[in-house]
Amino acid sequence: ATNKDLKIAACLDKSCSQISITTLDSEGDVGKYTSIALGQDGYGLISYYDATNKDLKIAHCSNNACTNATIQTIDNVGNVGTHTSVTIGSDGLGIISYYDLGIGVLRVAHCLNVVCSEADKITAVDQDGDAGKGSSIALGVNGFVIISYYAFPPLPNSALPQLRSLHCLDVFCSIYTKRLLDTGSTMEIGEDSSLTVDQYGYVFVTYSMEFDKDLEVQFCTDVLCERGNHFDLDVSDNVGSHNSITTGFDGFGIIAYYDETNGNLKVAHCADRLCSESIAINILDSEGDVGQYPSITVDPYGLPLISYYDSTNGDLKIARCENNFCVPYFRRR
Repeated sequence: ATNKDLKIAACLDKSCSQISITTLDSEGDVGKYTSIALGQDGYGLISYYDATNKDLKIAHCSNNACTNATIQTIDNVGNVGTHTSVTIGSDGLGIISYYDLGIGVLRVAHCLNVVCSEADKITAVDQDGDAGKGSSIALGVNGFVIISYYAFPPLPNSALPQLRSLHCLDVFCSIYTKRLLDTGSTMEIGEDSSLTVDQYGYVFVTYSMEFDKDLEVQFCTDVLCERGNHFDLDVSDNVGSHNSITTGFDGFGIIAYYDETNGNLKVAHCADRLCSESIAINILDSEGDVGQYPSITVDPYGLPLISYYDSTNGDLKIARCENNFCVPYFRRR
């Protein structure tokens, strides 16, 4: 934020004690709303917003540490590219969900090649009201992507904000179906959602409602998310406005999220497949105001790895859990 650049940090060992840091793009105010995925070539593919030109951009890493990359503008029509999320489709090519700020539309771009030098399909997939903030994308078991996002239907149809999911029915997302996952009151819902697919192919979405400040989980009981169950996972404080979910080594969901009341980074480990409750909720970092913008994954050793923002010091931090439950000193007898 100081220099308004896109940067990347690559861990050089499993504990992430050695890090390579590279500035990838410094042309104007760039790097907001970043999302990263590993391409079929094993190199990082990063989507992000160019605030100077109001464009959606893509960086394709040229090596494992991403010490250099090719930079492309994917969409430059209007004010586009906020709230990006990228994954790799079943055809091995990148696919990006993002928000068209100019007209309030959810869009999807499908890369034409591995480096994503251009996109062959840019589709407005939801134009029903203001739709597309907080988008999160993942590949479903049917080979097509699924997207969760915030929407506010047009008046006078409804005055209630919504959490929606969109299910593409081809690799380009040129045809799709939409689902209503949850409805808020007069307050916002799901402006920061996170979506993953478990080992059985079912969809999880984490999000927060403004009126009750809780961490919410939606578990879909079918692949297309036509049916589902909703659970309150953490109701202790003002939590969940920043959240990220993945599936742990045991197949259960693990969520990293921000406790705004206490300024802490927290982790919740689901107690069952539906994530109807948490077996453990732990504070990972409480040194200052920490935990905003978390992003969680599981490393090759099966351990959760979380990147997040230290607001007190203006730093990027990373936490690597010692075990699947993120409990200090936990060992099985």
